[in-house]
Formats: sequence, structure tokens, C-alpha cells
Amino acid sequence: MSGETRSLFCRQMDVAAGRPAAAVHITALRVPAVVRNGSRAGAVLDCEYALGAREQRRLASETGLVVKWFLVGSGPAPVYQWIPGQRPQDFGALRGRVDLAFKVTGSDERGAHRALRIPTPTTDLSGEYKCSVSTFEDEDFMVKKMLVFAPEQSLEISQSKSGPEDAVNVSCSARGVYPEPKLALYWSHVKHLSSRRDGSTASALEGVETRATLRGDAYDVVASKLLLDLPSTPTVFDCHLVIAEADYAVRKSIVYYPNGSGPDLSSGCRSVVPPLGPSGLAVVAAVLCIPLGALFTPLRAPRHLERACSASADPLSPLQ
Repeated sequence: MSGETRSLFCRQMDVAAGRPAAAVHITALRVPAVVRNGSRAGAVLDCEYALGAREQRRLASETGLVVKWFLVGSGPAPVYQWIPGQRPQDFGALRGRVDLAFKVTGSDERGAHRALRIPTPTTDLSGEYKCSVSTFEDEDFMVKKMLVFAPEQSLEISQSKSGPEDAVNVSCSARGVYPEPKLALYWSHVKHLSSRRDGSTASALEGVETRATLRGDAYDVVASKLLLDLPSTPTVFDCHLVIAEADYAVRKSIVYYPNGSGPDLSSGCRSVVPPLGPSGLAVVAAVLCIPLGALFTPLRAPRHLERACSASADPLSPLQ
């Protein structure tokens, strides 16, 4: 049984069995599902509870009320504890990382410090958080998961001559990202680089080799594909990085020009295609005067990736 449903289920069982009303029960557990690494807004985890009628008539010190937070998997000891009338305490993974002065607005002495605020959440604090509220006569708990994700520190797509004649290795690398993302490579043939809405479609490259390495609290990931038969028309290669749990996606692209030929983009553009190498490939910073950021576009969510790309002004958008 999940921690989110335990409270309601147990109260229903108490009523069905004719047992007296609970001395304490958790009414809501508010834990942010996704938080960005190092977010200046911080993360607030709130555990709202209600006391029985008899406990409400007593002083907080007479009920034995104790609020504890646990980071599941970090050990049996709590990472935060508060007893009304005493100063909150932080332990273990959260020691020195909680705002102990934080109070819940509008709450009385029985709930002032029930919530914990993490001013600077980091990826190592991802996990399931359990709130336990107890009195001398009763106890209740609920559990919810929080993911602290870290966007990539860098995302690069490149090419190099490899192996047989005319073979090219297309590679995409992401550094410093958490949790482990999914990298996918796509390609699309275009008749005119000024638009991808001319009937061209993007296809996922098959047989892509992916390697992920955990370095500290983040991943470095590389995806690569060796292409033996390159097309005779300009081709766009895209790298998509997706963290599904965080509703986060980003893309970067390169363009292949057969025989090293390409359009002259030097007039009126913020950036131009660099000189073409022997393989006829170049990393594109801006094409036909599109914004520099158009080829490195954070998207709201993986499920919106196709719609966002087709609606954007990016002439190299691979999806329709």
C-alpha cells in the first residue's frame, strides 16, 4: 500500500471496526514531484495533520506530539524532527541543509514547524520522503517522492570520418545531467534548408550505441552511430536529450552537405556556418538568420516535443 493512501484507508478501517477516532491523522502531504538542481526558490515539504478532539483540548506538550521526516533509504534515523515547544532539529543527509527558522503561515503552535524547507536542493536529495506524526496514543505517516534533476552542463553533437570511405560517425554527448537521460539521434532529408515543412520527415537512427557513466552525482552520456551510406541531399542530424521524469527535453543539430557544398549564409546572419571540412559536415549555430537558441531549444515536455518543434520558427525542426 502506498504511503499516500495509507491514512485514508486506515481511518476507514477504524470506522468500520467501531474503533475510536484517531488521536492524529495526516490530512495532506505536499512534496514537490520535481525540483531543479540548485533552485533559488528552494523546496518546501509540508505535512498537514489533524488532532483528535481530546488532543485539541490539551496543551501540545501534554499530547506527546512529535513530527519526523525520513529520507527513505538513507537510514532508519529521521532527517528532521520537531517537538512543539522545542527548536527543530536536522540530521543525516539534511544536516545543515534545512531552514530551521521556517514556519508554516497561519498554523498554530501545534503545526508551526511541521514543514521542512530546503533552501538549495541538490540531486543527492532525490528520493522518497516519509512524514511521521505521533502522539502518546497514536501515529500516522505518509510517503511521497521528490526528484531533484540537473539539466545538462553541455550538449554537443559532432561528426568525424571513420572506417570505410565516405563513412561518417555522428556522435552526441551530454555532460553533467541527472537522472540518467535518454539520448536519441534523428535524421531528415530536406529539399531546402529554409524550411522543413516541405514534406520532409525525421526518422530515428537505428542501432545507435549509447554509453552512460556516473560521475559523482551526475551522468555523462554518449550516443553514436556510424553511417556508411550518406544521402546525396542536405541532411539534418538531431540529438534529442530527454528526462521523462522531469518533463524536460532539449535538442541540438548539425547539417550534412554532400560533396562539401552548402549555401552562403554570411549575409545578415548573427552567425554563419563554419568552413566545411572534408566530410561536408558543419555544426550549425544559426541558419538563415534564425536565433542562435533555435537549434538548442528547451522544450516543456517530451510529449510536447513534436508539436513544439512543428510550431516553432526553427527551419531545421525535424518533426511535423
